[in-house]
Formats: sequence, C-alpha cells, structure tokens
Amino acid sequence: VEGPIDAIKASNGVALLGSTLRETSKLFQEICKRKDKVFLALDQDAEKKKNQIAKLFLNYGLDVYEIPINNYEDVGSMSKEQFQQQKLLSKQITADYLFYNKISNMELV
Repeated sequence: VEGPIDAIKASNGVALLGSTLRETSKLFQEICKRKDKVFLALDQDAEKKKNQIAKLFLNYGLDVYEIPINNYEDVGSMSKEQFQQQKLLSKQITADYLFYNKISNMELV
C-alpha cells in the first residue's frame, strides 16, 4: 500500500510511503526473503508504478496479485472489512499481463 493509514486498514500491509519501491531497498529485499506472494493495493493513479513494482517482484520469483481499489479513493478510505472483501477479488499479475498492458497503452504513431 502507499501510506501509513492504508497499511493500518490492510492489517498486515507495508506502507511504501508513496508508490515507489526500489530493488536495492532493504524493504524490497526483506519482502523477497519473507514472502512468496505479494498483494499490491496502490491508488489508481499509480498504474505505471504498480506495474514496475510487480515486474521487480516477478523477477524475484514471487507471485504478485493486485487488489482492486475500484470505486474507492484509496485503501485508507475503505474499512478493514471492505479491504478484506477487495482482497478476495485480487487478480494475479503475470509477465504476460504486464506485456499486454504495455502494448495496449502504447500510442500509435
């Protein structure tokens, strides 16, 4: 998730304090050591950054899922129960998904 309020709503969430996560960061390395699944719940305006973060985790062999924010402003605007419901609707992000997403967002010249 992006911020501390989002992390509280997500119960065991980790706040990125923004929407950036670098491969060299201790946080990234710890997540890779401790988890085999990662659930991303970033704001809808962070689609490109979400895909970059997902690609990093995929490169490390982790399963990555996207929790849909849908009609909510962000995770912080949800109740804990609403967040858990949205988590049940998570969809796996794969390398194929990222490739298709990149191609579909390309502008034709």
